[in-house]
Order: sequence, then structure tokens, then C-alpha cells
Amino acid sequence: MGMNQTAKVVDFSLKGFFIQMDAAGQVQEGQQIRLALRFPHEKSSTILKAKVVRTEKNGFGCQFLDLSPSLMDLLEKNFDIFSATLPI
Repeated sequence: MGMNQTAKVVDFSLKGFFIQMDAAGQVQEGQQIRLALRFPHEKSSTILKAKVVRTEKNGFGCQFLDLSPSLMDLLEKNFDIFSATLPI
């Protein structure tokens, strides 16, 4: 959120994700971000908090923060769907 760039999620796990994008230099390790993610079968996007834990020239890796039990359950239920559609 707040960045108007084309990005691809190229790695996704229950603990975090890696985003590949040209403007990766705009984020720094330790920075907290918010990600708007629309789960299958959900009408609206869910806002997830994450922390940048790794930066590279072509992207950055993040760890999810403050996942509620219901949000963790939603991630677990949709993990196979996300994994099968990478990159998204």
C-alpha cells in the first residue's frame, strides 16, 4: 500500500513472502509495511502487517506481523491456492 508499482509475489509461506519489483530500493530492512491481499472467495481485501527482513536488488522479503488467530486460519486455508498460482 502506498506504492504504485508493478510487483509479483514470487515466494509465499505461512510466515511471510518475497515481492519482486523494480522499485525495491524504496524499502529498507526493518521497515513495517501493510499489504492489501484479497483471498479467494472474499469480496474485499484484507490488510496484513509485515516487516521487511531482507532486501535485494530485485525485491524484498517480509515476515507477517500481528496475525490474529482468524487471519492465520484464513492464510492456512488459502495456502495451497496461493502456492499453486505463484507468481501472483
